[in-house]
Amino acid sequence: MRWRFSGAEAVKAHRKSRLHFIDAVTVELSDTIFEKRGVSSGGYVHYEMKDQLVSTEDALRAQIRISLAGLAAETVEVENKSTGAGGLGGSDLDTATQIAKRMAASWGMGRVPRFYADRQHVDQSYQAPIEITADIDRILLDEWEKTKAFLSEKQETLRVLTSDLLVKRRIVLRAE
Repeated sequence: MRWRFSGAEAVKAHRKSRLHFIDAVTVELSDTIFEKRGVSSGGYVHYEMKDQLVSTEDALRAQIRISLAGLAAETVEVENKSTGAGGLGGSDLDTATQIAKRMAASWGMGRVPRFYADRQHVDQSYQAPIEITADIDRILLDEWEKTKAFLSEKQETLRVLTSDLLVKRRIVLRAE
């Protein structure tokens, strides 16, 4: 179980360390998986971002890939997804979905560059029109496929990072 959590967190860290808008990434493995209020994450990823006035489509898509990385790692490495990436507001899967929703509904980054709703109203309760739902799904699927392809290419590097994290409990990656 700890290998699964370590792998997911190491993958997210590796993805983040390769982005032009991130300076450094720190990954810590949790001491426990279960805490008082239920299931906790297996680890934590903290990152220092470079100054950025506005987000670009590339940066938003990169954030989606980061959020999908843990779930994709399970799919690529152990060929079996767990419930760890979703199920709660604020989860990795929720984060990816919320970014894609805002891209399509507020920022004109869907198939048709159109404004549907203020970004502050695009939350878990937002009911997107069907054409926006299709754009959200397309964005998520595009980034899902890119993330799995990247992980398949970098499996050995990620196994080394996962092993390091298991042993050291904390790793820091600097931007390349």
